[in-house]
Amino acid sequence: QQQQQQQQQQQHGQGRGHDHGYDHGGGGGYNDYGNYDYEHGYEEQQQQQQYPTQQESSKYPPRDPEQEKRRKEAREEARRRRQEEFEEIRKAKEERRAEIAEVKADFDQKRRDLTSKVDNLSKVESVTEKQLALHKKMLGLLKDATGKAAKMRDILDLQKKVNETKKEVIAIQTELEALDQEERERTKQIHIEHQQKQRKSKKKKYTLDKRTSTISVSGFPFDCTFATDAVRKHFISALSSGDDDDDGVGASGAIKSLEVEDDGKSVVIAFASRAYADKAKASGAQYEGTDLVFKWRYGGANSVATGAGEGTEA
Repeated sequence: QQQQQQQQQQQHGQGRGHDHGYDHGGGGGYNDYGNYDYEHGYEEQQQQQQYPTQQESSKYPPRDPEQEKRRKEAREEARRRRQEEFEEIRKAKEERRAEIAEVKADFDQKRRDLTSKVDNLSKVESVTEKQLALHKKMLGLLKDATGKAAKMRDILDLQKKVNETKKEVIAIQTELEALDQEERERTKQIHIEHQQKQRKSKKKKYTLDKRTSTISVSGFPFDCTFATDAVRKHFISALSSGDDDDDGVGASGAIKSLEVEDDGKSVVIAFASRAYADKAKASGAQYEGTDLVFKWRYGGANSVATGAGEGTEA
């Protein structure tokens, strides 16, 4: 009987156990009565898949909407930063190419001028050498000593002119070689300057400021519980003064949250960066002539201060 069961298991491709036929490539399993059933264990498996146990369902807790919102904002911010980096790299490449093209055009003009001089000197040298050969022939035909002496002076003058022309050509060729070397060095210097500029820009842009950007503000001449809009407008107006935009967002986006304390006399404002918090503190120090009191906060908006320097005036 056991041999028969094994043969049936092999024939129907049963899996690792009797309840794993459908899951592991088998055609069923043996029921409680010892008989082979093609659908044994199938309904139980379907129910387990359709209705997971409490332990399995607790493995993946429900997502926090606020956390999902922050994640989405972080992804959008990262996408925006990548786009800004791409635009900066593209503009830097265009500037570098334009500067290199300008340098190349300048050196090409100098090279053309020197080449034109070489061509003119080469023509003068060729004509002078022809005159020199003609004078040498005439010297052989002359028999008068006075005529030979005069012709010899002409030949020496022409030979001197040829030598000077050759020296000028050699000097210009040396200048052309130096010009090529200068162009290569200038192009290399442009690349180095742009690379240094990009490194400085990235270092300045991605310097991490871990200081708190949350401030507790008090001293308003009204109950803040019903005047949050007035408080928000006051600091948006303070942040809008000036043209600098530290994080690439507007003044309204610089305020992440604004919450009123339990006493209603002060508000806790979380800014997008420390730079915005410093600017709001400096530009919004007064509200309609009334001096405001600023204190740095650490942790949550209404949490008890635990950080160093907590509660000190900003």
